[in-house]
Parts: sequence; structure tokens; C-alpha cells
Amino acid sequence: MKMKIIAGVILALLLGIGYLSVKKDEYREDEVKDLKKSFMLIEIERCLVKQKISLKDATAKQKEKCKLVADTKWKDAKVLNSEY
Repeated sequence: MKMKIIAGVILALLLGIGYLSVKKDEYREDEVKDLKKSFMLIEIERCLVKQKISLKDATAKQKEKCKLVADTKWKDAKVLNSEY
């Protein structure tokens, strides 16, 4: 009987430790936010370069169009990365 209680306590501890180790942390979310900012900036610049426009000379409308393109690429990348 004591062995069953000890085995149950050990199992509960192992499950608790396992749960805490896979629990989401804020560090990962911050990394993803920083990555998104960098990705969006690079993709917007790439879009403007394709149109032969510099970042300084681009109008708000041109930047918005490129931002929509970059946002679509970001969503596609998120879907592809979440599948695996």
C-alpha cells in the first residue's frame, strides 16, 4: 500500500514538472514580436525596392500597400511554421 502511495506521489511530481517545463513563457512571445518587426521592415523595403522607390521617398499609400504584402507573407510564414 505504501508503495502505491509513493509511486502516486512520484508520478504526480513528474507530471507537474513536465507541465511546468512545457508551459508557454513570455520570453518566446517577445522573440516572435521582435522577429515580426524585423521581418516586416525587411519585406516593406524589399517591396519598395522592387518598385524602384526608396524608403524615404515613398508615399504613405505606397508604404501601406507594401505593408499589406509583408503582412500577408508573415501570416503565410506563421501558418507554415505552425504546421510542424
